[in-house]
Amino acid sequence: TRLGTGAAKPPLGSEVVLHYAVSLEGGDEFDSSWARGEPVLVILGDGEIVRGCERLVNTMRKGERCVCECAAEYGYGEEGVPGVVPPGAALRFDVELLDWREWKDVSPRKDRSVMLQASDLTGIRDTPALGAQCTISWALMLVDSLQVLHSQEGVQVTLGATDSIPIGLEVALRYMTRGQSCLVKLLPCQAFGTDGHAAFGVPPATGVQYRVTLSDFVP
Repeated sequence: TRLGTGAAKPPLGSEVVLHYAVSLEGGDEFDSSWARGEPVLVILGDGEIVRGCERLVNTMRKGERCVCECAAEYGYGEEGVPGVVPPGAALRFDVELLDWREWKDVSPRKDRSVMLQASDLTGIRDTPALGAQCTISWALMLVDSLQVLHSQEGVQVTLGATDSIPIGLEVALRYMTRGQSCLVKLLPCQAFGTDGHAAFGVPPATGVQYRVTLSDFVP
């Protein structure tokens, strides 16, 4: 095991990057991201990993490595996994939390269609309302991609009265402060819909993410 850094721990809904290995209690390892040579990215609370591993990660700090054993009810239950995990088997997890990012659901219907990840907080808490004239810079990417498809600097937009940016990005801007930079994830319904955006290289019915900075706004 190894201690992590800082005091913060990833809450449910966070995007976590981790390495892991899992074995039967007292038995052989049957799954390992280390063996595959690539860490995994999961959302805590989405059921992408079993409850025992999820609860462990929920208590960890960035850079920490832990080993834990969990009963079947926190693993694969009484059903197990045919040919891999016997029914009612306890599991042993070895987990390293490489990184994590907290996302906030700011969508109007709380359906995770607009997710905001804040950084570079300025300490100023005023945010733009509908009708505010905002100066923004943005870079557009597909979800889970670092390739920038299109970007603009110093764009002027009026919240609630513009069609130059997707509606979901307008929603996110209303939660931002002057000088703040954020990542924003949008489902297709809050971005370019079923048509996509051919000029920007966004395929039909595809989620996108923006790296956006709110430089200033006038109420």
